[in-house]
Amino acid sequence: MPRGARRLHACTCRLLCLLGEAWYDLGMNRTFSRTTAIAALLGGSLLAAQEVTEFKRPGDVIRLEIKFDGPDAPKVKTVSLYLGTNANPANNQAGFANWFQTGEFGPSSPNTFDVDAKIPNNVATGDYILSVNAQAETGRTTYAAGTQFQLPPFHIRNDRTFTPPKITVLERREP
Repeated sequence: MPRGARRLHACTCRLLCLLGEAWYDLGMNRTFSRTTAIAALLGGSLLAAQEVTEFKRPGDVIRLEIKFDGPDAPKVKTVSLYLGTNANPANNQAGFANWFQTGEFGPSSPNTFDVDAKIPNNVATGDYILSVNAQAETGRTTYAAGTQFQLPPFHIRNDRTFTPPKITVLERREP
């Protein structure tokens, strides 16, 4: 059996065992309740078994097209990007950044901005969520992925590491 299939099979079996225990604990005796519970658990197991297969790495460029719509769309003069993760860097990535940003980009066509974000070498491994900063002549706003627009997080893997070595400091005394 392929590795991913084993993992999926194990997750499904584990969830079915939990379902059986919950069934007993909750006294599930109606067909609709049982069917709903089984569908929810199986659907959840399939989602949980999915693995991230596409990673961005330091040096890669994230290329985006950003379009504005509405009466004030032509007022947006520049945009910049901010990508960040809420997770702290791993212990073996001490001092690595958990965010990065771009400079400002002007429009490539009316109400449209082509923006490139190069992933820096010092960024920690993690899932990075995009925010777009839009600057108008007399105002500015920030749009966040998952709120004002839909874009999944960028999965960044950085193989570089730095684990702080142990340190000893002694006062030197003059002879």
